[in-house]
Amino acid sequence: MLQHIFTLIWNQRRQNAWIAAELFLVSILLWYLVDWLYVMGNVYYRPMGFDIDHVYEVRMAELSQNSPAYQEGAPEGAEARADYCEQVLERLRSYPGVEVAAAMTSNLCPYNSSGMSMAFRADTCLFVSSYGAVTPGYFSLFRIVSNACSAASLDEALREPNAAILTTNPEMPIPDGELLGQTLYQLGAKDSVRYRIVGVTPEIRRTAYDIPYPQVYLPFDWEKFRIDLVFCVRVRPEVDSPEFAGRLFRELKESLRVGNRYLSRVVPLAESRDQMLKANGTGNQVRTQLALAGFLLVNIFLGIIGTFWFRTAYRRGEMGLRMAMGSSRRSLYQLQIGEALGLVLIAFLPTLPITFNITIAELIEVHAMPISRFRFFLCEGITLLLLWGMAFAGAWYPARQSTRLAPAEALRYE
Repeated sequence: MLQHIFTLIWNQRRQNAWIAAELFLVSILLWYLVDWLYVMGNVYYRPMGFDIDHVYEVRMAELSQNSPAYQEGAPEGAEARADYCEQVLERLRSYPGVEVAAAMTSNLCPYNSSGMSMAFRADTCLFVSSYGAVTPGYFSLFRIVSNACSAASLDEALREPNAAILTTNPEMPIPDGELLGQTLYQLGAKDSVRYRIVGVTPEIRRTAYDIPYPQVYLPFDWEKFRIDLVFCVRVRPEVDSPEFAGRLFRELKESLRVGNRYLSRVVPLAESRDQMLKANGTGNQVRTQLALAGFLLVNIFLGIIGTFWFRTAYRRGEMGLRMAMGSSRRSLYQLQIGEALGLVLIAFLPTLPITFNITIAELIEVHAMPISRFRFFLCEGITLLLLWGMAFAGAWYPARQSTRLAPAEALRYE
């Protein structure tokens, strides 16, 4: 049967050449789209590394000197900031319904656009990482766990002097287990700064559209981090409600007004996420790209279906002649479907060297996902299955109709 199908395709090579040329070009374009969609889907559905359900961001602010309410001679400096930080955390932790509260530098708060990076060295491995400081409770707040211990254990470990916790970094050749207990050097500092690695957490991503990036968590020290903090609280699920943020703001607004510092806002982190994605346009950009890819896929789908529909319907007379010569309806149906699938395979195979060279030349997305054999062959397999599905959809109904015709009626088309 297979030999007969390929013989028919060869005998009709003049008519099939244009179809094969179309399928050849469409196969390359469809493979590129499949690869891009696979990479985007892989990135989007990776674990974020943290959990923001029932988490609220509590922002503090400081009055400017031009404000009528500004207090001259109010306590300033690192010690005053540290006292205020402890006071805010104490009020937040004791608020009814709050499960855990913590403070952090703004770049370590999820869905925050600020950044702070530094070069570090662990053993002989150099890397650039985002870094910042957190207070105990941070890892329990965002449900960040390591492969070896719980979030509470990470919070406790970070209480040690000069402790540091890293996220998994694929670029580091040192296994996570061997990093524990090693010395982490902060490069570029005026004095030699050393930390002891006490934990390694899974990868952390900034948004659902970003790839993981390395982070270094350090214990908070007001002498080193003279910047404003971001406070976050996790609320027990049974207490959480749409009115919780407003209620917390109203009830703590007066008690957290100390000197020139005051409670600025309380918002769910989910709302901060939506605002960040809207501000940087990442979500709209990805949706536009997906819409364009979908538009191209629909056009490819309709083009291939139309081609095989016309090709199969055009051969009704040939099918009538075959039935008159004794061929069964089932064998004719299988023959037409087999020709369509075989023609797709013949056009698809020559595209493999071209797509392979495109991959080797890194003309596809390699930043979000490295090139691998699995990725290449998976996308090629999906492309072939899609082409086969389109060819089958285009040939199925005309082939079914032609085999239902009486031989005498089908011969009218000959």
